[in-house]
Amino acid sequence: MNHVPEHPVLYISVGLILVTLAVLILPFKVRLVERNLEAFFLIMGICAVSISGLWDVELHKEASLAPVHIGGVPIGIFQVVLVFGLLMYFFHRPFCDAVLFVSDKLGPRPFFFCSF
Repeated sequence: MNHVPEHPVLYISVGLILVTLAVLILPFKVRLVERNLEAFFLIMGICAVSISGLWDVELHKEASLAPVHIGGVPIGIFQVVLVFGLLMYFFHRPFCDAVLFVSDKLGPRPFFFCSF
C-alpha cells in the first residue's frame, strides 16, 4: 500500500473536503447527479483515491472482492450495487407502480408510518 503522510498535506485536505462537500450537496441540488447516483459516487470515489494518491493493486482487489455476508454467503459490495442498479433500471416502472398502489390503498399516514 502507498505511504500515507503523517501530517496533513494542504492540497490533499482541501481536495478531500471538496469531494465531501460535493457528495453532501450535489445529489440534492443537481438533477443529473440525483438520477445517476451510482455513477456519481463512483466518480467521487475515484477522485478521492486520486487526490490521496492511494491507487494500488491491493485497492482494486479489495474494492472488487470485499465481501458482504448476505445469508451467510459472501458477496462483494461492488457486485451488489451493480446488480441492484441494473434491477432498478430495468424494473423501475413496476416498482414505482407497486409503491403507488400500496400508497393509494393504505392512505398517506399509514403508508408513511410503514415506510419506516
